[in-house]
Amino acid sequence: MFLLQRSQANWIRLGDANTRYFYPVIKQRQLKQAIEQQLEILKLLNAKDVRKVVFSIDKKSRPSPDGYGSDFYKEAWDIVGKMFLKNYWISSGMISY
Repeated sequence: MFLLQRSQANWIRLGDANTRYFYPVIKQRQLKQAIEQQLEILKLLNAKDVRKVVFSIDKKSRPSPDGYGSDFYKEAWDIVGKMFLKNYWISSGMISY
């Protein structure tokens, strides 16, 4: 209880004065909320959604940093798609298969 009262007193004393204390606290809260919202969105994805997005990429788009363009992923989806989903999305708990 004492620590709660002390933190509230700090907030009132430092936060209301528009000091350097106030803005980092607010920024951290906003960042935490944004991350939580993005994680909720990712939980709604499934394997069909990921495939749909990959196949909607224009063939003339530039290759990704790994050097492979969207053509490669589309042509080899039966192999690469399963590996991608298994190794990244499913193992991290972000997607249902």
